[in-house]
Amino acid sequence: MRNLDHFVMPVADLASARARFVSLGFTVAPNANHPFGTQNCCVFFSDDTFIEPLAISDHENYQTALAAENSFVKGHRDFTAVSGLNGFSHLVVKSGNAKVDHIDYVNAGISGGGMVDFGRTFTKPDGTTGEVAFSLAFAKPQAQSDAAFFACEIVKAVPGGKGTLVNHANGAMRTKYAVLSAGEPTEHSRFFQQFMDTEPQSIANGVSFTTETGTTEIITLDVCAQEYGAAFESNLCIQALVLQVADLATTRELLAQNNIKFHNRQNRIIIPPALGQGGIIVFEE
Repeated sequence: MRNLDHFVMPVADLASARARFVSLGFTVAPNANHPFGTQNCCVFFSDDTFIEPLAISDHENYQTALAAENSFVKGHRDFTAVSGLNGFSHLVVKSGNAKVDHIDYVNAGISGGGMVDFGRTFTKPDGTTGEVAFSLAFAKPQAQSDAAFFACEIVKAVPGGKGTLVNHANGAMRTKYAVLSAGEPTEHSRFFQQFMDTEPQSIANGVSFTTETGTTEIITLDVCAQEYGAAFESNLCIQALVLQVADLATTRELLAQNNIKFHNRQNRIIIPPALGQGGIIVFEE
């Protein structure tokens, strides 16, 4: 089983993304630069999953990476060319050995391109820094998809852990669900079974894949629109991220104080997309 790891969210700039996520009650990590021209400011959770707002920071390095067929940058370029800065571009799972996962994906006929290995500096809120490194193996559905997928191996972890970065004023603790939509959810079952190395489970109006760090649900377009207010998309699309919070009343009060637009629906709080936060964020207990 490959557990859920994180969700990449393309944004226009990290300053707007940071301001938006802070207003939603999240603690946001310091900016971090990738060697291929992108930059992030992550939102980490105590279950070791996270959201990765991502912006282009160095257009020259970005174009160089595209010319070199960098699979991560290509996924970002392809997503934003279709969807703009509106939603989650990548669903990422954890990898114990990215080289083995890459071989598995190639043998299964779902490889999404060459591996990407890189390191970067990680800065903690107290200003201390350390070096981290990652190895990525990419997968691609055979059916039409607006989203991209890869497995991420931590080659060198954050020294001393993430500390207070996992503490959030809105009470967010962990990822419950990644919500995807598709015209025919079950046609993606084989891909996700091979990508995540876990068995599909039938659910009302779709299919799900459960891991130790959250569940991935693929549901029909009309149900996704009805339950989450998502836009209709014919291709496979990452529509929403459902996070567990300690107390919905506390979360609701914080959002109201910060003048955040939200919807109350079926014991959940739904935050529609906005500048600096292009995907749907959902809070549940």
